[in-house]
Amino acid sequence: MEAFKTHEIIPDVVSALPEQLLHVKFGQKDVNLGNEIEPKYVKEPPEVRYNADPNSFYTLILTDPDAPSRKNPTRREWHHWLVVNIPGPKVSESEILSEYVGSAPPQGSELHRYGFLLYKQPKKLTFDEPKHSDTDGKRGNFSAEKFAKKYDKVDTLIPVILLVAQTVCVNTSMSAEWKTRGVVPDVLEEVPPHKLTVEYPDVAIEEGTVIKPFQAKSPPCVSWEYGRGCFYTLCMIDADTPCRMKPIAKEWCHWLVVNIPEDDVDAGETIAEYVGPLPPWGNGFHRYIFLLYRQPCEIDCDCEKRLTDKTAEGRTLFSIAKFAETHAIGLPVAGNFFEAAFDTHEATSSSQEMYH
Repeated sequence: MEAFKTHEIIPDVVSALPEQLLHVKFGQKDVNLGNEIEPKYVKEPPEVRYNADPNSFYTLILTDPDAPSRKNPTRREWHHWLVVNIPGPKVSESEILSEYVGSAPPQGSELHRYGFLLYKQPKKLTFDEPKHSDTDGKRGNFSAEKFAKKYDKVDTLIPVILLVAQTVCVNTSMSAEWKTRGVVPDVLEEVPPHKLTVEYPDVAIEEGTVIKPFQAKSPPCVSWEYGRGCFYTLCMIDADTPCRMKPIAKEWCHWLVVNIPEDDVDAGETIAEYVGPLPPWGNGFHRYIFLLYRQPCEIDCDCEKRLTDKTAEGRTLFSIAKFAETHAIGLPVAGNFFEAAFDTHEATSSSQEMYH
């Protein structure tokens, strides 16, 4: 239940913790406290279940406190669904005041929080409210708590559950680079929705920037727009080990940090210390890819071997997709990449076993 405070549902939407949790499911997608679900999965009304008194009536609300954005919520709350006089558990037999509208956060507004609220009515009530169809956008500046107080006989807030939906809007030119350079589909099935800011001391990385290996010898400064109180996983991989034509040892893990609080990489838990690129002679350009994942919570990585920057052991045949699946951190929310090839400047000072 701490998720209500962590994600600031308290006090942005409600003032107190709920008594119990709703069970909400969109098709095969279960809603949990703070999990991310893409808008394409929430187009239709969900299945909602709760412990109901068959002789009582209920009010159900789905509301977005982050309209148009969490940083500037001038239309808080935008209600997506409002049904009243639900007989016991039978949501389908309710009186609809506002038809269901799925989430569609505007481009650039980052993650939105969507709260489901259920109120128990003392009896069947008459509601003096305008009705909204699913094409009516006049739903902003709503307040679930004020609605409940207006009908003060709606006396018991039972549960609230948090759904965070992510808008996936990708810059066209950014998308093109990821596909032109083959990162999609060689490493990812889809282009990350946001660009990760990656800056080395004398070069800023844009999608597909070509640099010299020595320019990336030390860890870069990496930044992103973070969610308050959220944790992230950051990785850097080489998709072309030992070469792009025959990447039999891909992926080579150059850097892996988990449990990063907000955007403080130094405060994260390092699984693999940073190792700069050293592509072998004669193997052409390698693609070095940065990916950022937004974790649903802190993750336990005690089973993962810690890798120092002194050896290549344990870094080959890595799979960030498998790592993400194992630790249930979802798909990358941001990314960037550069290319680099063998450079004689590094050849005399580097061990052959570290070429990657």
